[in-house]
Amino acid sequence: MHSIPSNPAPALPPSVAANIWRGDCMVRTQLACTPTGWEALDCELPGKGWPSQSLTEVLQPQAGQLEWRLTAAALQQHSQQRKAIVAIGPPLPPHASGLAQQGLTPDQFVWINTSTPQDRLWALEQLIRANAAGVLLAWLPQASPEQIRRLQISAQQFEGLVFLFRPSSGQHQASAAPLRLLAHASKPWSLQLQIVKRRGPAHTGTLDLPAAPRSLQAFLTPRMLGNATATPSLTPLSAPSSSPVRHDTALGSAAAPSAKHADRATAQQH
Repeated sequence: MHSIPSNPAPALPPSVAANIWRGDCMVRTQLACTPTGWEALDCELPGKGWPSQSLTEVLQPQAGQLEWRLTAAALQQHSQQRKAIVAIGPPLPPHASGLAQQGLTPDQFVWINTSTPQDRLWALEQLIRANAAGVLLAWLPQASPEQIRRLQISAQQFEGLVFLFRPSSGQHQASAAPLRLLAHASKPWSLQLQIVKRRGPAHTGTLDLPAAPRSLQAFLTPRMLGNATATPSLTPLSAPSSSPVRHDTALGSAAAPSAKHADRATAQQH
C-alpha cells in the first residue's frame, strides 16, 4: 500500500493573496465608513463604522423606538456635508423639533409617507439607483429575502448609508445584508446591541451603549442612568414621556403626505 505524497499548496501571487478574505478575520474593507458615535461599536465593525455601498439591517422588537438614537451620529455627520436624509415609511411622523436639535435642518430631511410595502420598496430602490441622498432609512417589516438581496445588489453602487429597520423575528431569516444588528432598550437611556452578522468572525455577547440626551446629562443622576458611568456620546432625538407626544411634522421636504395629515394642514390654514 503506497501513500500518496502530499504537496504543499502553491503560494498565491501577492495581488491575489491581498484580496482573499478568511472568514475568521475581519474583512479589510476599502469602502467609506461613517463612525457610529460609539468607539466600542466601531471597534466591532469592519471599517470602524457604518458601511457605505452596503445595507445595514437593524432588527428590533418594536419599530419607532431605537432607530433615531442608533443613527443620530451618522445623520449629524451627513447633515454637515449638506446631503439629503430620506426616511421611507417611518411608523411615526418624524419629530421636526427633535431633528433640529441634532443639527438637521428641514430642507435636508425628506419624509416619504407610503401606505403599502410595494411602494416602500419601489421608493427605496429608485433612490438607491439615483444615488440621491446621503442616508436612506427604510422601514420594511415585510421584506422577503429575495427583495433584500436585490436591494443589496443595488446598494453596492450607492455612496451613502442605507438602513433597513425590521422586526426582531427576522433574525432567523436569511438576509443578504452584510451587517445585521439586533437592538434592544437596556438600562434607562441605554441601547443593547447584538451583532448578528458582519463581514468577520462571529460576534458573541452584547454591547451596552449609553445614549442619554446631552440636554439632560446635567440633570440625570447615576440612579436614573441605571448606574451607568460611561459618558454618552450620542443623543436620542426625544425623551420618553408618559404623556402623548405631539409630533411637529413641519418638515421642509415632506413627500407624499397622507390624506389625514393633508386635511389637518388645510384645517389649520383656515
